[in-house]
Amino acid sequence: MIDEQILEDILLSHKSLSEPNWSFVLTRANKDTHRSTIDAIGSLCSVVDTTDINYDRGVMLAIEETSPQIAINLSFAGRYACVYGFHGEFYSLSDLGNLPLGSQLIGILERERFRILDQEQLTQRIILGEKSRTLYQVLFSDDGYDEDDDG
Repeated sequence: MIDEQILEDILLSHKSLSEPNWSFVLTRANKDTHRSTIDAIGSLCSVVDTTDINYDRGVMLAIEETSPQIAINLSFAGRYACVYGFHGEFYSLSDLGNLPLGSQLIGILERERFRILDQEQLTQRIILGEKSRTLYQVLFSDDGYDEDDDG
């Protein structure tokens, strides 16, 4: 079951579950909503902003100084973050804490009031605009990731 706060934030951002309005993405991107978080992460390590506003629902940051390489996504639909590896695996809070720079990244995200979502949460499904989507797709990106998609 999807967390009530996440559902509330999705509804606040999209205005409707049946007829979602995606304009909040461009509005929040233009306001540089997550600048303080990006700067804080950038002061710790080298980051590359890989956001594609056509598909992404937040800021996508590639972290170049970790092994394995990871990316951090910061949602425009609420104070949510997810961390994943370049092989498609999502990291839980404890997994992230075991990576180089992981504890520092967790500290930054927590100070900036982000909630780090794990794979179990990100793969939960919600009907938005008459289509079943994962929370990852709704909160972060419709970049093609869908574990149940056949093509």
